[in-house]
Amino acid sequence: MGDYELLPHEELEALRKEIEHLKKNPYSGSKQNKNLLDSMDELSISINKLVKILEGSQEELIKEYAEASPTKLLKQISDQNAKIAEGIVAISKIMKKPTEKQKTQPQISTPQITPTAMPKSSAFSGTNAPLRKRPLIKK
Repeated sequence: MGDYELLPHEELEALRKEIEHLKKNPYSGSKQNKNLLDSMDELSISINKLVKILEGSQEELIKEYAEASPTKLLKQISDQNAKIAEGIVAISKIMKKPTEKQKTQPQISTPQITPTAMPKSSAFSGTNAPLRKRPLIKK
């Protein structure tokens, strides 16, 4: 009989009510838990709005593609590609033009170096002629 202790009936009822309350809402009680629940609710609402937006845009796209002819779509793509190409050409022209800084800097010419004929040597002629040994110079 010493293994357990008897509790008063009122305390036992209070514990039962607390357990029922925790079963219904386990996150209640602290401010952090309330903030967590509020954040989860806001996130749920935002996700639901996003899903509705995506569903609406999907329906619009399906309707748009069903109404449009393939030639009209290809024409739109062709027009877009032409605009992109014009932009690339314009950027290319801008990059080819010398800037003001480049115009004011003097042009430094680099001397032209022309290779001269090297004397033929048996070491480089591709034959198996023995190489000449040079004496070692000690410093």
